[in-house]
Order: sequence, then C-alpha cells, then structure tokens
Amino acid sequence: METQWQLTTQQILDKVRDRATNPVRSESAFVCRYRSDSGLACFVGCIIPDELYSPEMEGCSVDQLIACGRFPEAAEMLRPHRGMLKVLQGIHDWLLPDAWLSEIAKCARLFNAE
Repeated sequence: METQWQLTTQQILDKVRDRATNPVRSESAFVCRYRSDSGLACFVGCIIPDELYSPEMEGCSVDQLIACGRFPEAAEMLRPHRGMLKVLQGIHDWLLPDAWLSEIAKCARLFNAE
C-alpha cells in the first residue's frame, strides 16, 4: 500500500545529501535525535514529514519505529526503504560529519541509486 508520503530511493538520498551539507549532528545531550531541540533533523528525521513526526519517536531506531505500531503512517513510508535507512541512520549517528558525504555516496551505490 503506497501512502501520500512515499518517496523514491533517489528522493531520499537527495534529501539526505542536502541535509549532510550542514555538518552538525542532530542531537540533544549527546544523544542522536530525529529532530533536535535546535531544529536540526537527522538523516531519517529529514524525510519524515512534520505531519507524521512525533517526539515519542525519539529513542527508537528505524526498525523500532516500523515495528512498534504507534506510528502507522510513518512506518508505511519508511518500510520500503528500511535497509537503506538503517545504513543512513548509522552514518549520521556513528560517523564524524566529515565522512558523511562519502559514506552516503557508498550507500547510494549499495542501493543502486546516484
């Protein structure tokens, strides 16, 4: 079932690359967040529309967001890209910002995108 929020792999990567040009991690108190208190979004948070975002998502991995059942529209949007989003979440959360763009390029090749 496709939702009105569905994005293609390429649209996601384009949004994430655009977000990665600001080399600041989305975090609060050194914990990565989908949306930080300062208004930044992580690589997964930047593709979640404001209408689907909830502060209750914080602290959940992509897998947990999809599986928990509390965010059905967001889960439906994320599910088709689960593998790629897990990779992108790891890049944001665990790598230094100066490595982001090169790692996003590797992710794009892995998932057959530009």
